[in-house]
Amino acid sequence: MDASASSKQRTEDEKDASSSSITKKVMGDSLHEYETQYFGFTPKSFIDGVYNAVADYLYDSVDAADKYIATEAQQGRQPVCTEAVRQSSDRLLAHLQLAFDKAFDRLETYLIKNIFPIPSHVVLPEDKIHGEVILMESDETRLDSELEELRHRIRNAQYVNARLEQWSNDVKQIQNLLDDLLTQLENYQKICIQANVADLKESIVFMATRAEKLLDLSRTLHLNSTRKRGLENNDDASIPVKMSLRSGST
Repeated sequence: MDASASSKQRTEDEKDASSSSITKKVMGDSLHEYETQYFGFTPKSFIDGVYNAVADYLYDSVDAADKYIATEAQQGRQPVCTEAVRQSSDRLLAHLQLAFDKAFDRLETYLIKNIFPIPSHVVLPEDKIHGEVILMESDETRLDSELEELRHRIRNAQYVNARLEQWSNDVKQIQNLLDDLLTQLENYQKICIQANVADLKESIVFMATRAEKLLDLSRTLHLNSTRKRGLENNDDASIPVKMSLRSGST
């Protein structure tokens, strides 16, 4: 059993060394970023996984065969030395390991060259939007014209917004004036109530009518006064004329 354990330990060391060589070889290749984007895993991780799985089966098989042969050799008519069984298992494992490494090298090369690479003309669906954007000279001209139109619209919108803001400020000022007028009217109404004025509207209409009549009377008096002054001026002007006529006759 100790010899079998020692043999298994050596095979494990050989497996680690071989796996390390495979890993270094794969790491020397390109990173396969586009393939990783499509498959969801790197080719290196897939190859390492397959290698480790097959290597485990290989080592487990040789170990099981070693244990079985060692047990049967002890129970046979001609017992076989355990050391001889171990050496035979080591030679078998070395032969299988060599054959497996050669076969896996060919498999790895085939996978890297023929299975995993994505052709250069193939574009993944999520990257098609980048490939379709090919600007021609006409497209640039069209885009320039569209940008200029958008700038023109933006300037118009800014002008309209400025006018609307000015109009809003004017409306606010008018509203403030109306509020002040309403406050004054409320004050006048309170004064009228305190002065026992029944209806403010009728009072305003009455006062406006009286004011209009007084204005008409004032205009009439002014007109009559003007006419009277005109007549007096005419009388004053006629007196010197009569006097001149009298002096001439004498």
